[in-house]
Amino acid sequence: LDKGSIDLMISKPLSRFQILLGRYLGAVTIVAFNIFYLIIFSWLILSIKTGIWNFGFLMAGVMIVVTFAILFALMTLLSVIVRSGPFALMITYLILFFSPLLLQRDHIYALLSSKFYGYVLDGLYHFLPKTAELGRITEELVRGVSVYSWLPLGTSLGFGVLMFAASALIFNRKNF
Repeated sequence: LDKGSIDLMISKPLSRFQILLGRYLGAVTIVAFNIFYLIIFSWLILSIKTGIWNFGFLMAGVMIVVTFAILFALMTLLSVIVRSGPFALMITYLILFFSPLLLQRDHIYALLSSKFYGYVLDGLYHFLPKTAELGRITEELVRGVSVYSWLPLGTSLGFGVLMFAASALIFNRKNF
């Protein structure tokens, strides 16, 4: 949200929450359209060519859009706080990078010198979105096997809701 564009948007007869929600849902909708376009037509072409109609493949699109919505909520919060899109993108990529490492935190405990760091790892694991596990859920849906656990999806959705709520609260109170 650049200085000139935010001034223009705030001058409209919309609440700040409506502006933020509109921008958020607009971005998620555009990504959803592109992902579903790719997934549906890829599925259709592959199914016609091979004769194998794997409907679980279509669920991959839903999971990709949900994962994007969760991470975009974090980017929205960081952009509202710091007013820097590139910074928000870098932090989001860091979370994507560290999520699989946090999944292996049981193996990392042996390398730590203090239990305090183990508690920090556990806290980060339980708080941050679980993108590695969301990828595993997507894979299980595509393969057509039962999903081992939906808990990572629930906690990640909770993280996304919390991040968007925090960004809406900060955006409502921020002076521009």
